[in-house]
Formats: sequence, C-alpha cells, structure tokens
Amino acid sequence: MIDFDDLDSAEAESGLAVEEDAGGRRDGCDQQLCAAAEPRLEHLPPAAARCCQERSRPVVAAPVSCGRSRRRSLPGLFYGLPLPWSPGSLKALGADWLTQAFHAAGTLPKACEVVAIKDIRCLGFRSRARQVLLEVEYSRDVTETFHRHLLVKLPRFDPSGADGVRDQSRNADTSPTDHFVEINFYRLFEAVSPFCMPRFYFGDVSDQSENFILITEWV
Repeated sequence: MIDFDDLDSAEAESGLAVEEDAGGRRDGCDQQLCAAAEPRLEHLPPAAARCCQERSRPVVAAPVSCGRSRRRSLPGLFYGLPLPWSPGSLKALGADWLTQAFHAAGTLPKACEVVAIKDIRCLGFRSRARQVLLEVEYSRDVTETFHRHLLVKLPRFDPSGADGVRDQSRNADTSPTDHFVEINFYRLFEAVSPFCMPRFYFGDVSDQSENFILITEWV
C-alpha cells in the first residue's frame, strides 16, 4: 500500500516539493521540470520547440457553450486576440493583426513581420467552414521558410452578405467545440503527428461568440 505522507516527505527532501497555488493547482514539479527542459528547446526543430512551449502553458478547456455575437471581433481562448468572422473583417484587421497572431502562436520570428495582404479570395464553403485563400508579403525575404499563400478557415455565416456571399444553409450555425479539437491538435501536436499535415500558422476559437479561425499553409 502506498503511503502518500512518505511520498510528500521524499519530495521535500529531494527539493521537488509540490506547492499548491491559490487555485489549488500543484505546480512545483511541473515548473521545475519545464525549467530544466527549456534550454533543450533551442536544439529542436522550430515546430517541435513551439509545440513543447504550447504544451507547457495552462490547459485550455473546450468551451461547452458560446454567445451569439457573430459580427464582433471577440477574443479567442488561446491567445486573447480579437477574431475576424469573415474575409472582410480579416482584411480590415490587416497585416498588423496577422503579425500579432503569428508572433503569439510562435510560428513567425519576432524579427519578421507581415507587411501586406496582397490578395484575399473566398473559395467557398466546405464542411462547417468558409475557406479563404490569403496571399501575404513578409518584411524579409523568407519565402523559402514561410509560405506566402495561406489557407484560412472562418465561420460559414455572413448574415449580411457583406462579403458577396450569403450562406443560408442549415449547417451555417456551429458550436464552439466544432473546431476546438482541430485547432488544438495543430497547436499542440503538429510536430509529432503520425501523418502529414499542413503547416500551422495560427488558430483560435471564441467562447463568447461563434467565431473561430485556422490559418495553415496552402497545399
């Protein structure tokens, strides 16, 4: 039979005592292990290092409900940035927003920026998302490292038809969990996926609205 008092004593003697914070989380060992592993991240490929850093962040629970504020740029769960809901709102947020998003996700070095959106084109609807082809320009010649043509997944809905497309299908409504799993898989496990997948650039979902966005390389 395991004596947990003995385990706590052993942890204290080894210097890995676990302390509970105000929220009751036991973070002592995790923080020390992450700190010990951190120097090794520089030896990993960029995607692997990014995934390791993402997995060291606090766990984000899947939303079970959401508000109905569709045409508002409300913040996402993972990175806290306001999320576009259509090609038009993405274009309005512009290159500065893309730079912030890619930097927040760790997919673009701080020394590099998105300086222009060269083209944005709606490709139509597939599954439970609107697919958009995005062409961007970077501040440095990094076309061999980062993709200029990107695929963007956005919500199906556009109640006003302002983007020239009015989707009135019964599948236009989505729950916040519909895309949470896909985005989280890219965010956490892109580097260790057993199958080939497009390169991840940014993804987030809001629990205050039905907004989500996923940006990957165009393949």
